[in-house]
Amino acid sequence: PRFQSSLGWSMRLRFERSKDFSELEDALEAHRTAVDLTPDSHLDKPLYLENFASSLCSKFEYVGDRDDLEKALAARRRSVYLTPDCSPEKPRRLDDLGYALSLRYRRFDDLMDLDSAIELGRRALELSPDESPNSAGILKHLGDYSHGLFVRKESQDDFETTVNYYMQASRQHTSAPKLRLAATQACIRLLSCHAEYRQPGSLLEAYSRVIDL
Repeated sequence: PRFQSSLGWSMRLRFERSKDFSELEDALEAHRTAVDLTPDSHLDKPLYLENFASSLCSKFEYVGDRDDLEKALAARRRSVYLTPDCSPEKPRRLDDLGYALSLRYRRFDDLMDLDSAIELGRRALELSPDESPNSAGILKHLGDYSHGLFVRKESQDDFETTVNYYMQASRQHTSAPKLRLAATQACIRLLSCHAEYRQPGSLLEAYSRVIDL
């Protein structure tokens, strides 16, 4: 199973470079085999499910077949379920599940998916250790989801929540600079486009984060 999962990962990386759909299909077959051959009690089963789900999400984004996304969500849910809360991988897997739900929201516009993504992101944040390198990514996603709520409802609370998540992400010094920068840029775009919602000085503070980065 480990060989099959590694093979699937390699084939998916090749697909991302070549866009040869047959390589993605080969990746999915390898991941599916790894999952099928591994009992739930095995420590690597959540990882194999995670890799399988990632390739399914890639296929969904490439083809747009909802069935692929539903299978990806099922695999991510199973991966989260099989990962104990004490595992350092749990926050990231919760975040990945939330992101997959946000894909379904963006395509099919069910607000429950966005609410669930936010709940999962908050849970991921709760389980993340202090100064986790994954925190900026989780916070950036939470900002994106809250932005989605703001677009739907045009609520001041949702606007301020979005800004808060983006700014928190920008301050995660142990996270990758590109993630922190992406969050800051998203915040600047939001504040620039909606001056009627922003607090005094908030845009200047966001620009100062770019300088600090």
